[in-house]
Amino acid sequence: IASELDKLAIWIGPEAGNGTPVDAATIRGLVAGTGLLSGWELADALTERDAAKAIAAARRLLDAGEEPIRILGGLASRARSLLRAKAMTEAGASPKTVLDGARAWYFREALEKGLKRYTMDELLAMPGRLLETDRGFKSRALDKGAVLEALVSGLTTPSPEGR
Repeated sequence: IASELDKLAIWIGPEAGNGTPVDAATIRGLVAGTGLLSGWELADALTERDAAKAIAAARRLLDAGEEPIRILGGLASRARSLLRAKAMTEAGASPKTVLDGARAWYFREALEKGLKRYTMDELLAMPGRLLETDRGFKSRALDKGAVLEALVSGLTTPSPEGR
C-alpha cells in the first residue's frame, strides 16, 4: 500500500498531500492490484441496482484475473449488509443502529439509497441466488464468467413484484 501511495504522490507532484483530488480512473490506471477498487465498484453498483455498471465491473474483475469465488464473497458481504439493514429498518431501528448493525460506515449513503431500491422479498432471495451461483462455479460444464454475469444481472434487475 505504501509503495502505491508513493507512486500516486509522484504522479501528483508537489501538490501531493495538499488535498489535491484524484479520481478513480486515475487511480485505476496507476495502482497495481486494482481488483480491490473494482470489487468495491461492483458492490456499489449492486447497491445502486445499476445492472450495466455492475456487469462492467464484474467483467473488469474477471479480466484482471480475480477469482470468481472471491467476487461472489464480496457480493455476499454486500447482500448481507443490505438484508440486515432492511430488516432493521423495517423493525423501526434508528438510522445509527441500522448503520452500525449493517457495518456500513464506509458506504452509508449508498446503503440508504439501496434500501429503497430493493424489497425485503428480493433481499431474502439473494442468499439462495448466491448459493446457486456457488454451485454453478463448481460445475465444469458452465463458464464461470457467464454464471457471474447471470447473477449480477439477476440481482440488479427489479423483479415484477418489486416495481
